Amino acid sequence: DRGAPKQASDRQPDAIVLGILIFHLRNRRRICLAHMTLAKKGEAMVKKVKLGDASVTAVAYGCMGLSQAYEPCDEARGIKTLNAVLDMGYDHLDTAALYGFGKNEELLNKAIGHRRSEYFLASKCGLYRDASGKREINGRPEVLTKTCEDSLRRLGTDCIDLYYLHRIDLNV
Repeated sequence: DRGAPKQASDRQPDAIVLGILIFHLRNRRRICLAHMTLAKKGEAMVKKVKLGDASVTAVAYGCMGLSQAYEPCDEARGIKTLNAVLDMGYDHLDTAALYGFGKNEELLNKAIGHRRSEYFLASKCGLYRDASGKREINGRPEVLTKTCEDSLRRLGTDCIDLYYLHRIDLNV
């Protein structure tokens, strides 16, 4: 059928970048040269494993690079990426309250919150950056409870399937 051409926003990506970057040092600057394409749309991703009562892809899609580090992308690309990840068969996503100071969790909610039944949600806690950027480990129960409540709100869900510590707080 040679009907009207599809709008760019209607097209699904043929391939997806899965967060691997190649960097080149030139004049002491870090420049992103390329994203490696690791999988084509519709291809089987990885084997499934049992995690509690759930059967999920053995390798989670790590969401950190969407909103922090590794040349973060804009919101529109993040939304397309997350939907493409689910469309390709990934059903295990990993985020953290730390990533983008909560912006990563908000992006997940906006992009795929309406598809919540399609993925196993893992999130981390206990590692923070203060206003000066200094990293702090805090595993006190009251802090973890507050962080979890904030994460649930940002993620727009009532359940985080796997909630675990970024780092062990040896003072707790």
